[in-house]
Amino acid sequence: FGIGSHYNAQVIFSGDSIVAGFQINDYDLSGTDDRERSWPFQLQLDLGRSDICYQNAGVASQTAAQCVLRDTNRLDTLLMTGVTNVAVMAAGINDIALGTTANALWQQATNWSASRHRAGWNKTVVVDLIPCASVTGGAETYRIAYNALVAANWSTWFDGYVPASTNTWTAPAFQSDVIHPSAAGRALFSATAIDQLRSLLP
Repeated sequence: FGIGSHYNAQVIFSGDSIVAGFQINDYDLSGTDDRERSWPFQLQLDLGRSDICYQNAGVASQTAAQCVLRDTNRLDTLLMTGVTNVAVMAAGINDIALGTTANALWQQATNWSASRHRAGWNKTVVVDLIPCASVTGGAETYRIAYNALVAANWSTWFDGYVPASTNTWTAPAFQSDVIHPSAAGRALFSATAIDQLRSLLP
């Protein structure tokens, strides 16, 4: 999304189905990705700038570990010359759900950012993890601990930080699965991210 005739910047989002705009089908709980009902698209609308190339590289079920492995080919080949390139990582909830510890996930996140900087991305941004129904018990403890690591250490590895989890994530902010954001949830993401993105863009 985000086609225009002249760009001063590129913003690309890497992550999972929350990034990709997964829309739940309440009839059988299946669903499909819809980039135009994703929070990155809402952020694009709210920024209101046609001189930015926006790209959504979210993949359903993708982990942060997979972002580290895949994004050399998926993101770095999309670098643009003569503009400010910004890469946003919003992944990790699937890793946590699979039992990845907070420290291990933070290592994946820092590896991802270091790889983007080496490749030539001008700025990297990390988004912390919102609560959801797929993460409970010990995994929820890991999520909270990971977010604390991000808040305390992001500036060492990243150029920007979106504390999405600090919003009030009650039922209206989610679709019926209580995992993927509704329109209200997408607005929360955008409102939390917009000032940080503005500060990194020319």
